[in-house]
Amino acid sequence: MSDSNSRPTLVMGARGSIGTYVLSTLREQGLPVRASARKPQPRQFPGDVEVIAADLGDPASLRTAFAGVRQVFLYAHHDGTDGVIAAARAAGVEQLVLMSSGSVIHPTSAGNTITEEHRAIENAFAAASDLTVVPVRPLVLATNALNWAWPIKAGNTVALTSPMP
Repeated sequence: MSDSNSRPTLVMGARGSIGTYVLSTLREQGLPVRASARKPQPRQFPGDVEVIAADLGDPASLRTAFAGVRQVFLYAHHDGTDGVIAAARAAGVEQLVLMSSGSVIHPTSAGNTITEEHRAIENAFAAASDLTVVPVRPLVLATNALNWAWPIKAGNTVALTSPMP
């Protein structure tokens, strides 16, 4: 059996702002990586990165993407949770790192649609007690500030949390 450190980390959503950073950081550390995107394009990723087409809603693509990987980084998304869990089990994935939201543990966010979706996804992964799942729960990402620039320049406010029902 090969050393688990020689098995790659799969970065799902590797074209996203967080996925791009995760992929870059793993490469800088000299770790083997595999990037996935629904529809990867030529020269979209560095030449030393293994690239595979995978979609959370397509269990067959997940089985292929997860084959031989040690760990998986993915965004919490309601599509394909059961398929991700099944593919991780079948492939012997050691760890899933789930990009979720800090709002799931923030009491004032109860009832917020996005919060409740993330909470349901985290609960589904937690129910798969045979898998090691590490949720990452940022409250506010600095990259969101770019989306706030125009409303702020226009004199509008930017709500960081939803009002209580």
